Amino acid sequence: MAQAAAHDYRPSAAAAGARAYASTAQTALNPVQASLLLHEQLWQELVRAKSAYEAGRLDQMCRRTEKCLRVLLMLQGGLEPKPGAVDKLILSGLYLHLYERIRTVQRNREVGAAFDETILILQRFCKAMRDRLRTDMQAATNVGATKM
Repeated sequence: MAQAAAHDYRPSAAAAGARAYASTAQTALNPVQASLLLHEQLWQELVRAKSAYEAGRLDQMCRRTEKCLRVLLMLQGGLEPKPGAVDKLILSGLYLHLYERIRTVQRNREVGAAFDETILILQRFCKAMRDRLRTDMQAATNVGATKM
């Protein structure tokens, strides 16, 4: 039972993880930072799954890809559809594509190419999120400086 709790990826478990990270870092995460953290962890888990595959540790690869699929389902489930919400539509499409590519890995088809494509997509997505976060933080700093 304790093992099942360690692999619990419901939104409440993710929120608890984000809170634990925030307390460790001595700072509160805003929603964009929490989202970036989840996406970077997903990316790192895929890199570990690919390494396990390349080392012939298929049981470890399968556990890691299953974890990735659960995280993607959680992220997908956290999207609230709103009329005209283009960002959420794009994210939904991204999560579906990543899910299908990871399932391709699990079906033992195009494993190397599927890993490489999925990792590259997540790497670029995380970079774009970090750049946006940096720009937003700089803009907030500049607004605060002009008010003084």
